[in-house]
Amino acid sequence: PGETQASWMMSGTIKFLTSDLPEARLLRERFVIYVVPMLNPDGVIHGHYRCSLSGQDLNRVWDDPDQVRHPTIYHTKDLMRELSGRGLVFFCDFHGHSTKRNAFMYGCDSEKAGGSKEELVFPLIMAEHSPAFSFPDCDFQMRRHKLTTGRVVVCKELGIGNSYTLEVSFLGHKVAGQLLHFSSGDLMQLGHQFGEMLVRYHLPLQYEVLKGESLPPDVPPAPQGDEDSAREPDKMEAPSAAAETPKP
Repeated sequence: PGETQASWMMSGTIKFLTSDLPEARLLRERFVIYVVPMLNPDGVIHGHYRCSLSGQDLNRVWDDPDQVRHPTIYHTKDLMRELSGRGLVFFCDFHGHSTKRNAFMYGCDSEKAGGSKEELVFPLIMAEHSPAFSFPDCDFQMRRHKLTTGRVVVCKELGIGNSYTLEVSFLGHKVAGQLLHFSSGDLMQLGHQFGEMLVRYHLPLQYEVLKGESLPPDVPPAPQGDEDSAREPDKMEAPSAAAETPKP
């Protein structure tokens, strides 16, 4: 809602997912990916910054969405409940941030439940791959006022440890001490990197082979396909994404 940088990121992600790149083809072969590019269409078209047409903050109603007042959240959550019994493994909600710099993620701390801190791995991979992504800015606490957000509800109710909010600053990011504004191309690249890092996280060995990182010196890497995914997109708003393993 009003967080247009999230829309550009989602456009980059969609262009990656639907591309002919070998990484994207591999991800499509191994996973079923559900994408909801906009959860607040009525609010956005009426110029609301954060709220839906009925004045609701849709990222604070995931615990008990109303079918009439919050239909997009209600039906998205209902779909995810159905998918959770078939191997739902990853959820990410794309947003823009008005006070912090850089791109970063909010996750759900598993330590209190005796977890393995697996939720740290994907953000670390993003930070390694993207200069605009800051791991120190990531936060994995589930504070009281965030208990009704998508990432926390999906983690707690559906048991998805890899449940995140991907945030990107309205301002920009620091490179070598210099603050740079995000361009639409930068944001699309972040979305592309997000999609590519899904492959690296879920299918690390295959990703290394595709990149030629684990091949003998005399074996050439796989072809990389066309690179048209960097072209300017049509504008979209307020995205969410979920990945599901395919049925046997």
